[in-house]
Amino acid sequence: MNDDKLILYIMILLFVIIISGIAIAVPSNPDSISVSDSERRTQFGGESVQTLGAQAGNVTELTVTSTTNSKRWQGYYGNISGTITLDNAQNWTLYEWVGDISPQGEILAADAQVSNWSGLICANLSALYRGYNCSESPNGQCLNLTELQDKFGGPYGGGESVNATFTSTANIQLDTGLLQSCPSTNSFSVGSAQAKNWTEVLLMENNTETVVFASIINASTLGFDNTSWDFQMIVGDDGDDLLTTTYYFYVELS
Repeated sequence: MNDDKLILYIMILLFVIIISGIAIAVPSNPDSISVSDSERRTQFGGESVQTLGAQAGNVTELTVTSTTNSKRWQGYYGNISGTITLDNAQNWTLYEWVGDISPQGEILAADAQVSNWSGLICANLSALYRGYNCSESPNGQCLNLTELQDKFGGPYGGGESVNATFTSTANIQLDTGLLQSCPSTNSFSVGSAQAKNWTEVLLMENNTETVVFASIINASTLGFDNTSWDFQMIVGDDGDDLLTTTYYFYVELS
């Protein structure tokens, strides 16, 4: 074997070795989650009692405004910290970087454990049973809008229904691929609606009934309460019963 062929052989061998070690990363379980605070608004109504005078014979049009707590959604927000590490398959560390890491990526909450990350698709908010990108069999388990709404209670098309909340569309780039034009929404910044940051998309796992809320991380960005956070998100819960909805959290950092 001459030198040129030998060099070519070594290059091909190295290429095969490198390719064999490449794997598509998927969202992982966080090392830990701690609850620093959990609260809800308790004071509602105006500062004073509202009164009107009634006079026999009159028919009076009224415009009444009122605020109440959500019965369909739970909110989460907070910061993400971590370590970048260079480990082998046995978790032995060759080197690690610890410090103030500015996270990028997504935080995800699913109402069941995700078994197939490459099977994530945009949630189906159409009235049809089968989603436009759902490969289920006729008897499969691909949620349509009414079935999705049933998970969190309340009427389809209601004031805080799924389709009244996720009214926009957005793309999300996961390591398993790009999902385009998924139902999306944006939570508030400094108490006001906006469409630049805090984008959250609604996904589901193909051929299962697992719903995944995926929020894009915005590191050190002013959040709903005029405080800098790394993420904000909302997840569904049926407030008509006394049960809690268990969510499985995953993080994908890039």
